[in-house]
Amino acid sequence: MKKKVTLLGLFVAMCFISCSESEEDQSEYANWKEKNEEYFHAIYEKATTEQSVADGQWKTFLKWSLDSSSLPEDHIVVKVMNESGRTESPLYTDSVCLHVKGSLMPTAYHSNGYVFLNTYFGEKEEQEVGTPLYMQVKGDVRGWISLTSVSARADAYPLVVDGLATALQHMHVGDRWLVYIPYQLGFGLRNVPEWGVPAYSTLVLDVKLLRIIKPAAPHWFVKKSL
Repeated sequence: MKKKVTLLGLFVAMCFISCSESEEDQSEYANWKEKNEEYFHAIYEKATTEQSVADGQWKTFLKWSLDSSSLPEDHIVVKVMNESGRTESPLYTDSVCLHVKGSLMPTAYHSNGYVFLNTYFGEKEEQEVGTPLYMQVKGDVRGWISLTSVSARADAYPLVVDGLATALQHMHVGDRWLVYIPYQLGFGLRNVPEWGVPAYSTLVLDVKLLRIIKPAAPHWFVKKSL
């Protein structure tokens, strides 16, 4: 009899936890699109106000493929955490090696933003003892996600993050930036369940550029050069 009562109590507790988590999720992401638009616009306004300051800590960059736009959502916002002083930036055709910590906007349950990806490890993230990531500058983060089901095929997601592609083309090796990407230049209207990232999410990426990798020269060019 005691065993039955114990099992019943465990079942009730599990149901309670499940319901609490469900309610938390609903509260966490209620009006998510509007919240993210308001959050990014506030960050953009702060950056445009302060980017004229001499220290140059705040910057805004237009989406790499656009010639002009006054819309905030066509831009990324950058807070410079470290500048290396180097001058070479990656080209769109290059690949890069980097450390990155990805999070969402702050919420009641995640005051610093829910972290969905982190290659920094240790108490001090600048230790960088984790395994860095490699990617093409064009913003294809396909290799960052381990796809586990047929319904989660790589072609089911907008895995080219234009906001990241924009940032990388302005960075130099050794730079570390906090990059704010509006959902329009991030994952857009799609959910990314592997990371727990809902649609319309502003992405906040702590990026350190470690290395620029040039594409291999074509065979005919190598032969001609010998």
